[in-house]
Amino acid sequence: MTLREYFGYIKEDMQRAKKQLDDIYSMRIAIVFALDIIGVMCFALLKEKFPLPIFFVLVCVNALIIIDSLWHILKENIQNNMPYLYDDECKKYGNVQSEFTCRINFIGNVRFRGFSGHIYIYSDAVLLKFGKRCLVINKTEQIKLNKVIFGYRCELECAKKYVQCSLNSRQAESLQNWIQTGDTM
Repeated sequence: MTLREYFGYIKEDMQRAKKQLDDIYSMRIAIVFALDIIGVMCFALLKEKFPLPIFFVLVCVNALIIIDSLWHILKENIQNNMPYLYDDECKKYGNVQSEFTCRINFIGNVRFRGFSGHIYIYSDAVLLKFGKRCLVINKTEQIKLNKVIFGYRCELECAKKYVQCSLNSRQAESLQNWIQTGDTM
C-alpha cells in the first residue's frame, strides 16, 4: 500500500463523518449554549454571591441534554446500519467456522473508534456483531479488505448499511479465506 492510498482512505473517512444534524439536535445544542451563556452572565454579575445549587442545576441540565442527544444519534445510527438482532440471526446459520474480535471504526457515518465488535464467519454468511445488533453479509462483493500501515481495514457494506473495522493479519487471513471460497447464499 502506498502513502497516497492511505491518505485516500483517510479522506474517505473524513467525508463519511460529515453529517448534518437533525433540527431537533441542533435545537438542543442551542439550548445548552443559551444555558451556558445565562450561567456565565449570572456568575459575572453576582460573583461570589452566585448560589452554588443553581450552578449545579445548570451543569446537570447541560449534561442531560448533551447525553440524551448523543444517545439518540448513536442509537439511531446503530439501528439503521445494523438492522438485525444477533440472537435471531445466529440461529439461522448453524455452527460458527471462525470468530474473533475486531475494532470498530465507523458504523454508518459516525466514528466509533475504540469500541470492539465481533465477527462470526459461517459457511454462507459473515455476521458483524456490535452490542445486540448485527450486520449480515452474505456475498463476497460486500466485503472490502485492504492492507493499511498497522493492519487491515475491513469495510462491510450491504444495502446502504456500512460498517468499517480494523483487523490484524490473522483475522484478515480468516476473512480472506471466506472471500476466496466464494460461498454465498
